[in-house]
Amino acid sequence: MSGRLAAGRLGEYRERVVLGDRKEYCTACYDSVAVDLIQLLDKRNEERDHISDIIRQEFADKIVATDEENKRIKTEIAELKARHRLEVERTKAEVDVVAKAKDDEMEEVHKR
Repeated sequence: MSGRLAAGRLGEYRERVVLGDRKEYCTACYDSVAVDLIQLLDKRNEERDHISDIIRQEFADKIVATDEENKRIKTEIAELKARHRLEVERTKAEVDVVAKAKDDEMEEVHKR
């Protein structure tokens, strides 16, 4: 039963009481509405708890995914640093070879 329906029923019961129905009927009606409202409240609380569980699980899944992505990125950065270091060493070695060749050539030119 929805909250609007329960409120509507409560209004009907109030009208009957105003029109002069017996007091016992009024009490039974209010009890019935109270039971319906309690059941509705319990149902909504269960739904809220279920939604809270879903949100917690989604949040946990996103944290795990973010952690995995961070690990992947850190590994990628480490690989790029290693490649860069090797490239710098190789380039430095090439520069040393070219500098030695230039020095040798300059020395030969001076000897002439």
